Amino acid sequence: MAKLLTQEQFIRAYECAELGCIANHDRLAQLLADPDYDALHEYSAYFGKAATHIICISDLQSMEELHFVAGNLNWDDHDPDMVRAIIEHPLCDAGTALLLYWYGQGFYYSTPQRLDTPFGQLFKTITERFVARGYASYRIHFDPFKECFMPSLEDVLTNGCLIPGAIFAPYSTMEIETDAGHPRYLQFKHELLQSGKWGNQ
Repeated sequence: MAKLLTQEQFIRAYECAELGCIANHDRLAQLLADPDYDALHEYSAYFGKAATHIICISDLQSMEELHFVAGNLNWDDHDPDMVRAIIEHPLCDAGTALLLYWYGQGFYYSTPQRLDTPFGQLFKTITERFVARGYASYRIHFDPFKECFMPSLEDVLTNGCLIPGAIFAPYSTMEIETDAGHPRYLQFKHELLQSGKWGNQ
């Protein structure tokens, strides 16, 4: 059974994910100065806080929170800075880095024609650091087969994907629940809405 975040961890992680996975407060200040991001004020009000107090990735306080946020990134934003902020966080676990690699289709960027792109270099960093045992911990398990993120053999051979064998080697069995629809997380949200902590606009 996957490990659940505590309510305190869930609050930070869920708010961070829902409010755009902003890297840090310097980046937040830049976004708030941009009139195209005026919706941040509205979104943050839902969580009962001013936009200047939005939870950023740098505010996360545990590997569980980082893993939850990584599992709920909006990849449609095509923003490598969000991914970089997570892997550079001092509490980032190797399993979170692997989740980012597979969710972001790092194998797709491992091909010679895509390796020199921003995402290509980022995923290269993720895998090289994994092999060098450069993450804060190696406690969270991530299985790309179970999660159905493995490319087909045809894709690998046709595109020339270079996937390091080490990232398939088991090293832990602990999983973290990242589904925001899990009954326990829904209970947390309900309690927060009922208490008036969230939902104020």
